[in-house]
Amino acid sequence: MLRCPLDSEINQGWGQLDMNKRHQTRRGLLWRALGGGAIAALALIGLPATQALGQGQAVITGSQGEGPAATCFWGRPEASVGPLTEANETYPALGLAPDTDTDYYVSVFQLPAGATVTLHGQFPHARFMSFTAYKNVAGQNGIPGNSLIDEDIAPDAGSVNPFVNGESRNAPNRSFTITISGEIEPASPAPNTLYAGQEGLTGETQTVEVIERVYSTDRGFEAGGGVPLPAPTYNPASGGPVSGESEVCSDLSVASGPTALNESKFGVSPAQYKALRSGLPGTKEPATHPAVNPIHWEKFFNQGYLVAPFYRGTAYEPLIAGLSTEATSGLYATPANAYALAYASRLFGPNPEGQNILVLHAKMPTHPDTYEGNTVSEDGATQVRYWSLCNYTGISKGALLEPNSACLFDQEVPTNSSGYYTVVISLSQDRPANARPGCGVAWMNWGTRGDGEGRPDLDALIVRNQLSSPSFAQSIEKVQHPGEEEAVMGEYYPHGTYETQQEFEANYTCAPATPGSPHLMSGSSPNKGAFTLAWSAGGEAESVEGVTFTLQHKDHNGGWATVAAGLTKPEYTFTEGSPEAEGTWTYRVKASGESESAYSGESGEVKVERAGPPAPTATTVGSPVYEGWYRDSAEVEFSANGAGTLPDESEGAALQPSSLTEKSTVSTTGTHTVCGTIENVLGETSGEGCTTVKVDATPPTLTVSCPATAELDASGATASYSASDGQSGLASSPAGRIAIPTGSLGEQSVSETASDNVGNETTRSCATDVVYAFSKLKPVNGKEFKVGKAVAVSFHLGDALGYVTDGSATLEIAPEGGSFTPATSATDSGDKFANMRRGLYSYSLSTTGLAKGSYTLRVNVSDGTAHTTRITIK
Repeated sequence: MLRCPLDSEINQGWGQLDMNKRHQTRRGLLWRALGGGAIAALALIGLPATQALGQGQAVITGSQGEGPAATCFWGRPEASVGPLTEANETYPALGLAPDTDTDYYVSVFQLPAGATVTLHGQFPHARFMSFTAYKNVAGQNGIPGNSLIDEDIAPDAGSVNPFVNGESRNAPNRSFTITISGEIEPASPAPNTLYAGQEGLTGETQTVEVIERVYSTDRGFEAGGGVPLPAPTYNPASGGPVSGESEVCSDLSVASGPTALNESKFGVSPAQYKALRSGLPGTKEPATHPAVNPIHWEKFFNQGYLVAPFYRGTAYEPLIAGLSTEATSGLYATPANAYALAYASRLFGPNPEGQNILVLHAKMPTHPDTYEGNTVSEDGATQVRYWSLCNYTGISKGALLEPNSACLFDQEVPTNSSGYYTVVISLSQDRPANARPGCGVAWMNWGTRGDGEGRPDLDALIVRNQLSSPSFAQSIEKVQHPGEEEAVMGEYYPHGTYETQQEFEANYTCAPATPGSPHLMSGSSPNKGAFTLAWSAGGEAESVEGVTFTLQHKDHNGGWATVAAGLTKPEYTFTEGSPEAEGTWTYRVKASGESESAYSGESGEVKVERAGPPAPTATTVGSPVYEGWYRDSAEVEFSANGAGTLPDESEGAALQPSSLTEKSTVSTTGTHTVCGTIENVLGETSGEGCTTVKVDATPPTLTVSCPATAELDASGATASYSASDGQSGLASSPAGRIAIPTGSLGEQSVSETASDNVGNETTRSCATDVVYAFSKLKPVNGKEFKVGKAVAVSFHLGDALGYVTDGSATLEIAPEGGSFTPATSATDSGDKFANMRRGLYSYSLSTTGLAKGSYTLRVNVSDGTAHTTRITIK
């Protein structure tokens, strides 16, 4: 009977693990059901064949904290376990092979034809993320279908996909949107679309099974990569979208409670399993079966191939040839991974009582070291995205690949200077003293559950290669046929030897593992000298007992120098009070214990700058019009002068182009100094780049003066002008005279234009009245006449050439204080003067009827002038 152990029992077993602090954080989370439920049971490579979904479910996690709570749409894998007996062979297999550094989130729902589901989420702070849809065909469940992996998901507008090469892994804006479709993946799939359709079902409601995986959450973030679970929106074939999660779950009949995924079609009953491990009837395989010595690794082609290790080396071996090796995986595996499975037994080795240890040795594939939160994605630059080694129980229905203790992932496994690792797997009481990271050795607890059917000495091991590079010829993925695993994997194939604790302690030289390359844990590059470096301490994320570290740096000029020695933790902080010097630095580190490790590889460049960039160059657009003067306005633009050079002659921090002072327009008269600046990505502002600009937007000052009158046909009549300009100066004479035309009577205007040297102009004008020469108006002013006597009124008109005979004039009279009225002629000539001769004009004024008193006589000449005289009538 498979029962649910108490939390206290779980923690007691885990207390034997000498894992790092990161694993210690997992203890209460690994198998605990958040709602007080039973032990979680996961299907091969990460998903249960039977599971309960919904709130209050358990999670397998290698992260800090519980992470986001399960929702009605996203469940955490869990299974209710009932009685298991040989007679109860219909009990569904609870297949398990989770990676304990991975978080799994599952959704099972009914998707009507033509409908879709939209997920709005955030990229996690983690090594890897994927969404995979599953199908159940050909008697197998959990066959991987369409999958979306992190680097192929386009981010939302304004966001960054931190899994894309060169992007910041810590970018604050990291949103994405994907669509789950009930269609089968077309030849040209739409972006960000997960196709969950199954053959023959696309025109009807389908059961959709989707799993989100998050591998290796960065340190300091909660499970699931420190981000919320993606929020669903249901888009029916007709009608508007439904975005409330509870409404979505209701409309899609999302599985919850004890509802299971499709029952596993693989799994052997206890009786069948015992038959497999015992051999043919009448024969008996050794107690170590199916383990062999030396250890043999089988690629996991599909779930049916799991029986191959039981046939190999027995009378059943011919049956292996009949097993399918189609790479369908199954049991809810992730298509991003390739797996190799091996069995081990403590009964192999020198100690006949089984107190032996297994020592695995192989080369570690290169991988991104993301746990400390390195700042830039480097996927594609390594052989795999992720590597792990886990140990499990057997494949009986009572314990189908259930975790026996825990997993080791790549950054937890020390490697030597050549990249090789050594892993010791043993019971805690048999652990060698030098099986510790401080000696360059990773240790894994063998566990006591064995195969789950009474063989505590048996252990099942799985190695994962995730997203192997196409150029990694030794990856598990490259194994195409059974039996060629060792030949293909070469130095990456984990060879195993069985030894005693004492033999390992005596024969293995304790030497610190080579630390991982330093990288930025906090801060960025470039920076102002305050930041924290961290490195993998030869397989541990925390300090290693008995090991210290020496950190060195070199700048652009080369030559290593020690920054600090005797560091007890794999990190070092430059503070604002003691910042790193300016320059472009790389770092390396070595470990010291009973001996010294080799130096790590070099870190990426870290640029430190505090001086700011060079000032930009200020340039006036276009050419001046005259001796540096621009007319009306001038534009000044600024151009950057590069990032500058640091003291070590390396290039400074990159510029922030948007911070460059914008083009400036000067449109007021005068001499101006125009300056601009630019910032670098650190926010440091340059000095000012300036230029002097002279702008003449003011026309010259100009005065033009004319005489009030000029004699008709007079020569030499002129107006005067004077000009000045206080900017670019005058382009013409500052003063002069202008001839006034006098050939015609009336107002005559003249004008002058003054120009400065940039082309500004001022025009002014004045006017002069051209008139006749008028002389000798008679009678003289004040002369007395008797009433009734005619008064002779006369004058002469002339011009500069002599007298004028073609003029004309009229006469008006006004009593003192009265208005003018036309005069009355004594000769009946009206009010018009008669042209007598030689410019003499005469008029005989009648005084008959005039009252005695003073009168004003006004002569109105045809040139527009008027002349007056006064007379008295007695």
